[in-house]
Amino acid sequence: MELELGGGVKKLTSLTGASLAGASIMVSAGALAADLSVKAPPRPAWVDSWAGPYIGAYFGAGAGRVTESSTGRFGNSSVSTNAGVVTSSSTLVGTTASNLAGDVTGSMVDLFAGYNWQAGSIVAGGQVEGTVFSDVALKPFGNETLNSVSTNVLLGAVTSTGARTAIVQSNQQLRSRVGLIGRVGFLARPDLLLYGLGGLELGHFTFADGADPFGGDNNKWVAGYTVGAGGELKLTGNWSLRGEYRYLNFGFNRSAAASSTANSATGATTSVSTSSQSFSSRINADFHLAKIGLVYQFGDSGPLSAMAAIPSAARGSSFASAWGDSWAGPYIGAYVGAGAGRARQTSTRIDDEGGVSVPGGSSAFTQSGFGNLAGNMTGSMVDLFAGYNWRTGNVVVGGQIEGTLFSDVTTRMVGNEAYSSVSSDNGVVTSTESGTNSIEDRQQLRSNVGVIGRAGYLVTPNVLLYGLGGLALGHLTYPDNYPDPEAQVSDKNGKWVAGYVAGAGGEVKLTDSWSLRGEYRYMHFGYDRNEPSGNSSTSVSGGGTNTSTNSTVHRRHIDADFHVGKVGLVYQFGASGARSAMAAPPGPAWSDGWAGPYIGAYFGAGAGRAAETIATNNSRTSTTTSVGTTTSTSTESARGRPVGDVTGSMVDLFAGYNWRAGNVVAGGQIEGSVFSDVTFNTIGPQTFTSVDTSNGAVTSRFSGSQTAASQAPQQLRSNVGVIGRAGYLVTPNVLLYGLGGLALGHFTNADGDFSRGDSSGKWVAGYTLGAGGEVKLTGNWSLRGEYRYAHYGFDRDESSKFASNSQSTGSSRTSVSTDSTHRQINADFHTGKIGMVYRFGEGGPRSAMAAMPGAPSDHWAGPYLGAYFAAGAGRARQNLASTADSAQQNFNGAVLTTNGVVSTTTRGNAVGDTMGSMVDLFAGYNWRAGNVVAGGQIEGTLFSDVAFKTVGEQTRNTRQVSNGVVTTGVNQVAMQASEQLRSNVGVIGRAGYLVTPNLMLYGLGGLALGHFTFPDPGNFEGPNGKWVAGYTAGAGGEFKLTQRWSLRGEYRYMHFDIDRNETRTSSSTQTLGTTTIFRSNADTTSRKTSADIHIAKIGAVYGFCYCD
Repeated sequence: MELELGGGVKKLTSLTGASLAGASIMVSAGALAADLSVKAPPRPAWVDSWAGPYIGAYFGAGAGRVTESSTGRFGNSSVSTNAGVVTSSSTLVGTTASNLAGDVTGSMVDLFAGYNWQAGSIVAGGQVEGTVFSDVALKPFGNETLNSVSTNVLLGAVTSTGARTAIVQSNQQLRSRVGLIGRVGFLARPDLLLYGLGGLELGHFTFADGADPFGGDNNKWVAGYTVGAGGELKLTGNWSLRGEYRYLNFGFNRSAAASSTANSATGATTSVSTSSQSFSSRINADFHLAKIGLVYQFGDSGPLSAMAAIPSAARGSSFASAWGDSWAGPYIGAYVGAGAGRARQTSTRIDDEGGVSVPGGSSAFTQSGFGNLAGNMTGSMVDLFAGYNWRTGNVVVGGQIEGTLFSDVTTRMVGNEAYSSVSSDNGVVTSTESGTNSIEDRQQLRSNVGVIGRAGYLVTPNVLLYGLGGLALGHLTYPDNYPDPEAQVSDKNGKWVAGYVAGAGGEVKLTDSWSLRGEYRYMHFGYDRNEPSGNSSTSVSGGGTNTSTNSTVHRRHIDADFHVGKVGLVYQFGASGARSAMAAPPGPAWSDGWAGPYIGAYFGAGAGRAAETIATNNSRTSTTTSVGTTTSTSTESARGRPVGDVTGSMVDLFAGYNWRAGNVVAGGQIEGSVFSDVTFNTIGPQTFTSVDTSNGAVTSRFSGSQTAASQAPQQLRSNVGVIGRAGYLVTPNVLLYGLGGLALGHFTNADGDFSRGDSSGKWVAGYTLGAGGEVKLTGNWSLRGEYRYAHYGFDRDESSKFASNSQSTGSSRTSVSTDSTHRQINADFHTGKIGMVYRFGEGGPRSAMAAMPGAPSDHWAGPYLGAYFAAGAGRARQNLASTADSAQQNFNGAVLTTNGVVSTTTRGNAVGDTMGSMVDLFAGYNWRAGNVVAGGQIEGTLFSDVAFKTVGEQTRNTRQVSNGVVTTGVNQVAMQASEQLRSNVGVIGRAGYLVTPNLMLYGLGGLALGHFTFPDPGNFEGPNGKWVAGYTAGAGGEFKLTQRWSLRGEYRYMHFDIDRNETRTSSSTQTLGTTTIFRSNADTTSRKTSADIHIAKIGAVYGFCYCD
């Protein structure tokens, strides 16, 4: 359809389509706004091209520095008595101090909404912005000093002192941020604004999962500030492109403390011990950021004067003649890509240890290693891009900038390291050792920035074939909580790495403004990681002094190749006349609202079951030659079939094509994930056996069973689907259909699970079946509801090997060990999906509304969709109750020699903060009676970093009976627990009153279904992901910007009660010569958590209606 803009500009081709609906609300915003002809807005139109409200999105990437200084104290004391008389008393006190520094690296995607005022050439305004995605990581490292003093209180004398220096690190993440920004600028020409900016930044900082020391706050909202400058160029009267430099600063404190007390009694003997530790730190982070933003401004903005920016030879008197065809000019779009490749690494390592004792002597140990590793690189990514094309005849050339919205690309390299070592005392070699062992390294490509050139040839007026190449700047990080000590304590966690990309593709026009791309890309990154670490310590005890030093230098060179297939949707600015592209499809243009190409986005949530078959085999052989030769062996095997829940949600983008014959509609679509938090962790019975021998004679047998969790919790990080659909039109506006197809899932081990062997990322072929319904909202827009069943079956094989040969004075030793585990996994997932679809073509009269009760004839009634950005904080409380019973009986032959029972009960209470941010998509329907508006909506999470961490104290009572002797103990220790609200599904009702024709105040309430998970990899036995029913209540206001667009501000209160119950049992029998040992254990733990969060939300809403 066409929109009259006046000022000599006659027609702007429809900006219809929500190609980026799941990836960037700003693209959906513009597409929707222009698709449905905007008549007189409900208040005076913003007739100036710079004044009025606007929305948009940024992609930014950058680097900076972080410093951290900290001090700490620790201590413990111990007192023992016998019949009331103190028999021993000692204390240890110490202090720590550190000064750390390191890099800040990463990228982020932000949504924003704002308002501009204009006075002549001066434009001033403000905006609110919030993060959709961030991989910004802070990793300072440096020296920590520790000093301690031990005292014998009874003697009143210092027994020892100690001093140590070591390299330590701190790992934090900027997970999200909220900004309140003011801008002031000057129009250098009518279509170019140069401006400065500044404002308040509120950053959500977290420790990497599992890396939070002492149980301190995991999440922390931190106030900071930003200043910068930029330029904004008008592309059309409503669309503009920004480039900005931002400087961000955050300075904040962290502090934490923990203490514990233990009491025990056996007869007349008692002992009491206490310990405490505390620390405080000051962090200052500076971040320099380059941002590219796309802006959509509401209003009738008059002539599209932006084209004055184009060189005169390329433009005429109006916008229509600036880009005279549908291939030249600026464009924006989004890719979904998935692929695989290989990574190779060479590593060298040198460890040096030394010690000097006075009196005594010196000792030294040196080990060097050289490794070769290789592994798969797998994953998917969603990228946003903007570019510009030039055309000469049939040749089209141009360039684009692209940045990542989501990536789960990961590499896991495994291989062998050959090592050798030498030990000496007082300069005399005492032993040597050499061998091989299995090593691994794992890294993630968290985001990517690309500067790409393209050159192509139009083989038809509607099809462009092209080649491409350019620079790829990848942000590589270690997974959270990576266990490699060198990775933890030294080189940067986040690292920008320069690489290159080359490829080819094709682009086909769907309309003059919209086109579809398919591409192959080859990406290469080659980079180094050099990681030094070390420590030194000195201790004085009695008349002696001991000094030790340790240093490690680890150098790695990595080469990574990634082959990726991409599907992209492109919107090109410009008025290109008749839609001649439609000559490409067979027959006439798509003349009804069901046939032809379409795009859209799903939100889905569900649950299912997973079952694993696990077989583990380990063997060790050791031969020692001294006076004689001794060969010892150990073999272990375990078998299990654990089961567990599959839970989570996902957001998918899709594109497809329909054919119609009468009332029958058939077609196919390709879909890919933007977000997924689907996870499973299996738990169940496991049997195990082991046999030890020495020189062929059995020395020990061990067998039993236990209830245990799988040591490899898995995540479905992304999914690619190729789906066929066939349906029947039960009414002209309602299609009922069945579907089926291929599902290609990218499964990874949870971050922090480092089983050796198989790659962490694994593409797994599965299938999906389902059914759904689709209802027309307008000629181009429709709403889907679907049920999907998905099944995946796959194997994981993990193995490692270690071999060594050591020589020392008078003896030698050879050892070989091998470990292997085979897992066969079957996962079923049942999902409910809601999808929004935009169909290209002239869809005829918008008769779909006849299906609704009464056609929505004003701008408050009828269906709508939109997106929220939200941030908030609250409190969480947890009660812990657990019991543990164990028994052991030892027999020598048939004689009972030991009979012991231990019973432990634990009770604890903890409290902590709940905080974070989230981005939600929603769709709903309103009814209106006079000034009263009521309705309901369904909403689902696109992104969430909301987490809570409770910290408190637990009391553990223990009673042990061994051969009739009773020992009791009471321990008071710190407790903590952390969970994440990874996604949320809401069913919400709203009722409000129109205080003016353009302003509605309303209350709301409804069901909130939250998906809670433990931080990766899941610390507790039991299901990791858990859907929890809660509720929400709140109030808000909604203000009309145009008849179809409105802006919401809301307060929400959310409450969840989370119960986690975990049970473990085990029993075993061990034989050692004539001794047989029977053991049994049973543990039950109940955690009841109550979490509250208070949230502020800002939302942009698009309402469908026939506004006369």
